[in-house]
Amino acid sequence: MDYSKLSDFDINCEVLAILSPDIKHMCLSGDNSCFYDCGPTGDGWHQIDIPDYCNNPADAWPIIVDNRITVMIDDTTNDWSAALVQDFCDISAFKHSNCHKNPLRAAMVTFLMMQDSANVQANSTGSDIR
Repeated sequence: MDYSKLSDFDINCEVLAILSPDIKHMCLSGDNSCFYDCGPTGDGWHQIDIPDYCNNPADAWPIIVDNRITVMIDDTTNDWSAALVQDFCDISAFKHSNCHKNPLRAAMVTFLMMQDSANVQANSTGSDIR
């Protein structure tokens, strides 16, 4: 999937779906602020607010650190690059890289690309599980 074409809201929802898989069975609120579920009989209430991973460092930073995502400015384009870097001395060691004017958005797209790669590798049958 080309995550760079998604809106910030859609990226935030994709990241949340990875971190909180339960939202796949929940409803999106009318104001797009949260996912909710009233339970199988309608008598319960569970709500997951949608963090702003693309714009709020407090939401994004734990993901960046936990997944060792490198974020750096490209002075030639003034875009921010985000990537999983395994060896700074080897250009081929830059995995899942992308650029954007917003560094947090670039990092979240990199995170989503990393998850796609992990899902494909985990599915050794050759069929794509996405």
